[in-house]
Amino acid sequence: MKNSLKWALMLPLVASMSLISCTKEEDDPAPAPKKSPVDGKELIFEANSAEADVDVKVYADEALFTGYNRLYVIIYKTGTSTVIDDAQVSFETDMTMMMGHSHSSPIENPADETPEDGLFSGAVVFVMPSAGNGSWKLKVYVHNNANNLEGMVENEVTVVSPVEAKMYSFLSDVDNSMIFVSLVEPVNPKVGMNDFEIAIHKRETGMLWPFVAGLMVEIEPEMPTMGHGSPGNVNPVYTSIGHYKGTVNYTMTGLWRVHITVKDAGGSVMNESNYLDMTF
Repeated sequence: MKNSLKWALMLPLVASMSLISCTKEEDDPAPAPKKSPVDGKELIFEANSAEADVDVKVYADEALFTGYNRLYVIIYKTGTSTVIDDAQVSFETDMTMMMGHSHSSPIENPADETPEDGLFSGAVVFVMPSAGNGSWKLKVYVHNNANNLEGMVENEVTVVSPVEAKMYSFLSDVDNSMIFVSLVEPVNPKVGMNDFEIAIHKRETGMLWPFVAGLMVEIEPEMPTMGHGSPGNVNPVYTSIGHYKGTVNYTMTGLWRVHITVKDAGGSVMNESNYLDMTF
């Protein structure tokens, strides 16, 4: 009788403790898994370099296109998941044309030998699509500082033409040089003020594509279907390695056309008849 009474008195306490325990578990969910630095990125190719004793994976923000492509490289010790973040990485491109000759393209090599999260970041400007022209090959050179070995991986890659051009070229009215203007930002435009950034390169030879510094750039956005522009735009100014940064104001969604005038350092117009479209 006493034991029955004892358990009758303890049952509410046990139930209360169980409820508190369940509530605490619900209030303290398990921590979310750590996000990978390549989540949302497109795997372009992966390969092994026996010479450098590394596995290499190359990513981009999206499938490769004509224009400015950010590239990301992760290096692993061969056959393991051990990330190597003490290395030097560089790119090389080669377009083999249908007629047999070949050429390269503008390149921005990763600058950091010890990148955050093991991600070496650079860029390549593909100046033409693959289809109907030839085939692109992307090469990645790696110097593994851990063992002082170096090697190279390569793969044929497909480059497509985007629906709206992200790059254009022109012959300069000043010196007849071949100039390439590539859109860098905005990638995901929004209504309001957006960073506007372009990269400018020059073709000197098929294998030499230096960036162009010290130019003057003017922009004028308009909505061709609406017949108006926007206020508060800031002309891009030179920053470094051929990049020019300014601000564009998109006052509403729809098709926007940014007219671009490029002048040399003395103010002579090199080109003023081109533009970049963006619909969002």
